Amino acid sequence: MKPINLYTYKSTHNSLDMQTFMNYLQHEYQTNQNKLEILDTIQFINQLETTNMKLFDYYYIGFTIPQISKEFDLLRISDEYIVNIELKHKCTKAKIKKQLLQNRYYLKASHKACYCYSYIANTNKLYKLVNNSIIETSFLDVIETLQNQQTFPPINLNAMFAPIKYLISPFNEPQKFLNNEYFLTNQQADIKKNITKQLHKQNFIAITGDAGTGKTLLTYDLAKEYQNKYKVTIIHCGPLNQGQQYLIQQGYNIVPPTTQIQADIIIIDEAQRMEPDILHTLIQQVQQQNLTCIFSYDPKQILTKQEQQWNHAKTIEQLCTQTHKLSGNIRTNRQIFAFITNVFDLTKRNPNYQYEQISLSHFTNITDAKSYINYQKNNHYTFINYTGTNFNDNPDIIDQLQTLQLYNTHEVIGQEFNKVIIAIDKTFYYNKNKLESKQWENIPYEPSKMLFQLITRVREQLCIVIIDNPELFTKILKIKE
Repeated sequence: MKPINLYTYKSTHNSLDMQTFMNYLQHEYQTNQNKLEILDTIQFINQLETTNMKLFDYYYIGFTIPQISKEFDLLRISDEYIVNIELKHKCTKAKIKKQLLQNRYYLKASHKACYCYSYIANTNKLYKLVNNSIIETSFLDVIETLQNQQTFPPINLNAMFAPIKYLISPFNEPQKFLNNEYFLTNQQADIKKNITKQLHKQNFIAITGDAGTGKTLLTYDLAKEYQNKYKVTIIHCGPLNQGQQYLIQQGYNIVPPTTQIQADIIIIDEAQRMEPDILHTLIQQVQQQNLTCIFSYDPKQILTKQEQQWNHAKTIEQLCTQTHKLSGNIRTNRQIFAFITNVFDLTKRNPNYQYEQISLSHFTNITDAKSYINYQKNNHYTFINYTGTNFNDNPDIIDQLQTLQLYNTHEVIGQEFNKVIIAIDKTFYYNKNKLESKQWENIPYEPSKMLFQLITRVREQLCIVIIDNPELFTKILKIKE
């Protein structure tokens, strides 16, 4: 997206019909304003009574943070600070305050001072965010703020406001979660609103979504919201991680799968992994005591054929009159998400990406691979290994890399890391363009499903180490061509 001069904006609008002007904005400035938004923008421009042409320059219109869907009407970014102006035809003061507080939160990622305004067209009034309150202010105020901006460097908005700066994890960043240093996406907020309306009207509520759609954050946000009024228990169907242990110390009731639950609201996280007998006992308890049970699950995130046969997704769907499905990957970089999709299915190629965030390496033996993985750990990569057994009969890739691992597959359930490094050996192969794996002896977990679990933990940079499998390396390498 490139900045526009508001004087040019107004002049072009006055010389064209509305549809042609809308097309001009879309193709020239990658923004989609409707007719009313355009008229409100023109009305605001008319308030900037000045002969200083520079005052009209360097505005970004309708910039949206990728993957989050957070939009700003007007942004003006200088070396000195950022000015944000929201344009509304009509709006209540409560909504103005809420939006400007959100805007300030997102703009802080730039590490610049921020001045946030809201212009209400139908009343011709201007409001300004001061500390945590809004006050009505004059147009001379915003004109002076704009005039004091002097230097406007080239800006890469997508880099300045990268989604990774906002998408916190309750497990990896529990203090930020507790401090409310995050906002839900519009989709998450809508689902939360609908679920809150359903409380005590339905016994069973479901949240589902693929890896990276924000399911864990929404699930724990609901727990945080409801525990102020109700007794809430979160059942986590996997090993409790350090972030969860910290939340427990702060008063959250997070427990492993059990039937001994005393709560008003039961939240079952990673429900697709719960043992059937425990699940059915809890279902009966919820029905008999008229409790509320919220299932949070991803049917793709299973690790054994047994979990697949359980088919808890079907059981949950039959219990719930409505399943809230999160869509769109908001956690993982879009290029990485596309790459992972292509790794598991070679037919799903996306020619629009260069995959700069992906690095591939091939080693003939595990010893050399181990040295490289250890080197990358010093570069802040998190190495995740496959889950083995407690006995001495694990495959070489598990045993020989075990000393390097920070986590195994099960220990990263629900977690995410900026930089991830993984290893792939001769166990894996392509069958009709689909990635498959041989089954390891004495290991109940399917290697291909474990690979999917650990590879989808990445947020920003992915390093894949392939060991003694040149055929697989060649096919994956072609994804980057």
